[in-house]
This record gives sequence, C-alpha cells and structure tokens, in this order.
Amino acid sequence: MSIIKKAWDAVASCGGWQSVYGFYPALMEATKAGLPQVSCPFTGQGKTKFRLYKDWNESGAGYHNDFGRIASGIDMVMLLEPDYCQGRAGMAAKKIVEMLKGTSSATRSPVAVSSKIPTVSDEDLNKRRGTRDALLKRALPSAGHWLYKAYCKSRGVAPIPCDDLLVARGVYHRDEYGNKSYKNAILGVMRKPNGEVLTVHRLYLDEKGNGIKGNHRKMLLSPPCQKGEVLGSAIRLAAPRKGPRGNVLGLTEGIETGLAVMQGADLPVWSCYSNTLLEAVVIPDEVEKVVIFADYDYKGGAGLDSAEVLAARLRKEGKYVRIVVPKEPPGFNPEGKKGVDWLDVFNCSRTEFRKQVRECLSLEL
Repeated sequence: MSIIKKAWDAVASCGGWQSVYGFYPALMEATKAGLPQVSCPFTGQGKTKFRLYKDWNESGAGYHNDFGRIASGIDMVMLLEPDYCQGRAGMAAKKIVEMLKGTSSATRSPVAVSSKIPTVSDEDLNKRRGTRDALLKRALPSAGHWLYKAYCKSRGVAPIPCDDLLVARGVYHRDEYGNKSYKNAILGVMRKPNGEVLTVHRLYLDEKGNGIKGNHRKMLLSPPCQKGEVLGSAIRLAAPRKGPRGNVLGLTEGIETGLAVMQGADLPVWSCYSNTLLEAVVIPDEVEKVVIFADYDYKGGAGLDSAEVLAARLRKEGKYVRIVVPKEPPGFNPEGKKGVDWLDVFNCSRTEFRKQVRECLSLEL
C-alpha cells in the first residue's frame, strides 16, 4: 500500500481531516462559523486570505487568494510543512501518518510559503505576451461570422454580438495525450479590472463550428503575469447597463451560460471563466446591483461556495447582490450530469428559465 493511501486511510479512520488540522490552530480558524475568510494559515498575514471548502473534512481542500485552490489535505500539509515535505506529496503523507500515530508533532509557528509560489520569468512573460498579441492580431470579430453562429446554434443560444468574443482559425491546440494540431476557436478576451487585455480563453471548434470533445476543449492562454495577478479579471460579454432598475451586471462562469442569460434575462453579463475567478472578480464602482448565476452541483462544490464568498465581499462594498441557483427543469435528464446550470434550463424550456429568474429580474434586492 502506498504511503499516500495509508495517509488517506488514517485520516478516514480518525474522523476526517479535522484530526490532522487540529494540530494547526491557525488553520482551524477557518472552520469557525461566520468567518468567510481568515488570515493566511501559513504566514499569519492578512485578514481575508484563506478559506476551507464546505467539504473540507472529507477532502481537506481550501482556497488561498494568492495562489488559488489547494486540492486536498495532503497538498495543505505540504504547504504547512515546507521544510519537512520539500514539495513532495509522499513526505506530506508520511507526516500525516506519523502525527495521527503520535510519533511526530506539527510545526506550530507560521512558515513562509511565498517562496513556494512559482514565479514567471521576464523571458516567459514576454513570450506569453507575444503569443497573446499575435493571436489577437489575426482574430476576427465574431459578429456575423459563420463559425460563431454555428457554435451558438450548437449550444442553443443566439449569436449575440460581443466585442470581446472573437473568431480565429488555425489556433494551436494540444490535447490531454500530447497530440498537437491547429483548430478553429472562439476567443474570449479576458480583461483586467482596469480594462486592459490580460489573456484569451479559447473554445476550440471542429470544421463545422461545433465544440470539440475532450478535457482540453476549452483552454485559457497562459497570461503574461504572475499567478495571483489574474485574479479580478473577467470576459466582458456586455457593459453594465443603467436602467430603471439601477446599474446592473450579471455574472456567470461559462461564456455560453452568459449568452443564455443575456438572451433569456436581458441582462448584461460578464463571464468569469472559473469559480476561482468568479470569487475574485472586481466589479466597477458604478455597478449598483449584481446577479450571480451560480451552477447547481449535485455533490456540492466550489461554484456555489465561490458565489457566496463573492456576494459577501460585494455586500461589504455596498452593492446589492443576489445569487440565483437553477433547479432541474421539467423533462431534464440528469443521467451522466454533474449538475444543472442556467444553460441547461434555458435549452430545456425558455418558459421555465423565465419562471426561475423572474424573482431576480424584479431586482428588489
């Protein structure tokens, strides 16, 4: 049996990751009710740097604002015990087994982990910037382009003109098996909070304009910045709009879901690409009301957690926020699905979509 398997078995037999995290008081602060985020458990710095996911006792997972998702308890211990683990999962697993057996103690003092966050060299930053600029230079507007219309049709949404959605052919692609090719792609321009272009999200298409299959069917071009600097960015499908209900903005993770919300709810939308970036997105000061169109995950998940963290932050900033979560529409087949998103509801029944979002559209937040 591998040492990693032994560690997971030991944690399970002791009642979950609380048996390990109890050795680290700073980490256990994140388990207290009413604290959406706490100080960094590794350095003690900041006040809103870190949180544990709702399933932390089973998975050990959490999220740090500076370097993103920490996928498991073993990854967490690697960060908590950098000198002992040296970045090796096996050493973290060994430490866990020893602590639970009482043959080893935990490091109690804060440790510096900033040196463990990989940095991008100036040379690589320039290469990434050049790749991004070359791709954008030869891209075409999506409005009216047959590839964009074909892709939107395949996803059941209207080809709404969006300045920050582009089309390109011959875009480099590498699949999960390492096979290289060049494909059509829809490009979503991701912008920094100040409006500058950061990077490009690529939705790869086949020759007929349908989305390709596989784990690498959607890929974010490596941004020309350090890891934490991508936080706050989004793909701006439409500008916030001032109307009789105030200055409103909708937020989604995926581009296609954003287009469905724009069509079905008549709201301007920003697509945030992932739950991590959704949580960190920076909303313009002039926006008064924000509607977060979260996904519904059957097993729970980071999406709704991130929406709740974002909502708490935006409310502190003085904005009115509503999170709307979809329900399974009549006739929806959940077989093989991880959950339900608003695009599923939209494609199953426009009437049901309008019914489910009707309350939020009153925007009496």
